[in-house]
Amino acid sequence: MIGFVAAVVASLTCAVCGPPLRGAPAPASALECFGESGEQRIVRFAGGTAQADDELKGAREDLATITAEIVAAARVPLVPPAGSPESEPKPKGSARGSPKRVSAVTALRPKLEALAQSAATLRLMQIVTSAPDAERMDVAQEYLTHAAFARALALIVDPGAEDAAKVQRVARLLMRERSAAVDAAPELGAAVSVVCDAPIMAQVNENLASGCGALPVFDHFCRNERSLTFGVRDVPSEAWVFVVDVAAPEAEMQWALQRFAKQQDIGALYDEVEYDTDHLEKGTPKKVTQAGWNLPNILKHGGVCADQAYFCATVSKSLGAPAAVTVGRDGSVSHAWIGYAMRGRGGPSWAEWGRFGGYAGVEGMIVHPQTGKSVSSTLMPMLTEYGRTPPADRRVVAGLRIAAGEAKSVDDALELARVGLQIGVTDSRTWDVIARAAASGKMTDAQKKQWSDDVITLCGDAYPEFAWRMIEPMIASIPSVEERVRVLDHFAQVFSARGDIVGQILMQEARAFEAGGDMASAGRCYDRIVSDYPNDGPCAFDAALAGVRILRTQGNMIGLIRFAQRAFHNMNPPNGISPIFARQTNWYRCGAMLVDALRAAGQSQQADLIQTQMDSVMK
Repeated sequence: MIGFVAAVVASLTCAVCGPPLRGAPAPASALECFGESGEQRIVRFAGGTAQADDELKGAREDLATITAEIVAAARVPLVPPAGSPESEPKPKGSARGSPKRVSAVTALRPKLEALAQSAATLRLMQIVTSAPDAERMDVAQEYLTHAAFARALALIVDPGAEDAAKVQRVARLLMRERSAAVDAAPELGAAVSVVCDAPIMAQVNENLASGCGALPVFDHFCRNERSLTFGVRDVPSEAWVFVVDVAAPEAEMQWALQRFAKQQDIGALYDEVEYDTDHLEKGTPKKVTQAGWNLPNILKHGGVCADQAYFCATVSKSLGAPAAVTVGRDGSVSHAWIGYAMRGRGGPSWAEWGRFGGYAGVEGMIVHPQTGKSVSSTLMPMLTEYGRTPPADRRVVAGLRIAAGEAKSVDDALELARVGLQIGVTDSRTWDVIARAAASGKMTDAQKKQWSDDVITLCGDAYPEFAWRMIEPMIASIPSVEERVRVLDHFAQVFSARGDIVGQILMQEARAFEAGGDMASAGRCYDRIVSDYPNDGPCAFDAALAGVRILRTQGNMIGLIRFAQRAFHNMNPPNGISPIFARQTNWYRCGAMLVDALRAAGQSQQADLIQTQMDSVMK
């Protein structure tokens, strides 16, 4: 993820930010960032409301013109057809795309760079639109004065997912109060603008952590550049968003930096936070909560997995390294672990700590700081790999994403995405273009097949959870139940090594059968989940609930009890945890459902036996 952005101002001294940021040429000009026509269009756009609409329309037309030229010239498969000379296995770590496409992209380089400028121009104009009419000229001039920052902001902001006016307020604050620093660290400034446009907060069980605000967090990284893991200049804005979302007071960030700046592997700190076993096994109040919850006290008094993960993530972010608290659930309870970027001999890499036992085989989820949405943790190793892409190429990929969002047809959007993925195959936001096209229902069957094959070829081995989430909306859009089930069966084989994904696929099959009125086939899917995948994530209990619902609707109490018994006995009982946590397990919840069914059927003696078994585990 890291080691990519060249540059900061040669010798920048900032009274607020402390030591100078050294060693780089002057920031890019507005001409370099937006092109001559783009720069002029931005000025005219901000000059008056009478011509604003015309200029915005003109910017879209500029982008559409370049888009059409690129689409016409670039229709080459992302992955070469099987059996062709181009499909021969590549060395590990090499590009998997078609050599023809590589040469096509190389030939298109001038147009792609022009497209990136045009896309940045359009997006910046859309951001400026959120300013009051009377302020637009001043706002535009501020951006053109800080052109590298303005470009970085334009290429990362998503007007459809965030409030451009709030983002712009932070951006203008940085340009006014940290003028030289934001020129020196444009990617950092862009990330602060899109993340710190709302208060940063993290709920860690019973405790609430809060951030320190846009200026303090920006200053922390500028002031401590020499002590950071990767440096202010070395992290792209897409990765910076997983740093600047640090939920801690400035004093605690500084404490973490001073204490752990030389820590070789931040993940090891997860185990240095002693686990509060009394809280886990007996349900007693956590010692750290009683002592006062903060970073030093977490290290001193310990906590549970959520505290361990929060501690590591916050220390990592304070040191300038992207990190994310990751949460997953196996067949028992939810668990939190840490994912983080670390420096290695071969460059930056993504690592995890605290992901043990059954959690190694289930999907982890993180909260994306820019959108607030829960996303697969596989986003982070993909982002790490994408960060190795040169900055100029990342700008092209971002421009292609924007152009895809403005494309007049799904076909054009998909082709632009193909070009972008040839340049940066692990850019998850470009893959999102494909997911949105699938969800729209406008992809043809041939496109669905091609893209599902491509995502398996390019991402299936390294990022299986991501690959399934990409394929899922394509399958869901297939209208024929029979065809949908056939495709789901195929992918159940593809992902056979991941029981949690197969469980999700079988749930999709069951719902497809239910939608078609075939309750018997749906029931068989639910039965297969509780029989073959009872401890592979939370879907086993969902399957048990659904199976019981069908059987109850059919009035089949004997079948219902047998099904619930099978599910209960296949699930692993909890071991060594307090009743508070044990009640969250698939085993306990399924047992409670079985007890209710037995009592409803008049089998009180058998219900009492099951309840006694459950009570014995709870002691």
